[in-house]
Amino acid sequence: MAINLDNFKKYSFEILTLISEEFPKPRSLNFVDIYEAEEDEAEEMMRFHLGAISFLMQEEYIYNANKASDLFSLTSKGAALFNEDIANSLKQLLS
Repeated sequence: MAINLDNFKKYSFEILTLISEEFPKPRSLNFVDIYEAEEDEAEEMMRFHLGAISFLMQEEYIYNANKASDLFSLTSKGAALFNEDIANSLKQLLS
């Protein structure tokens, strides 16, 4: 049996894109600020959204910048998805 990655890809893409646009400043990933959804589909969409956030955090692509809020940012591993090597960039800057 295959895993259906369609929704995961859709929500992960949106999350990673939003976070990368403001890196390194943490960004809110509040569902209602990002998506417009009809009431009948909002609950399912929110579950996919939260599931994608949970997976990306568990795999250390993103981190919660403030546990008391919905602010997130990329990790070095997350930046690598955009072909960015943060450690090497800093090393070159300091050399």
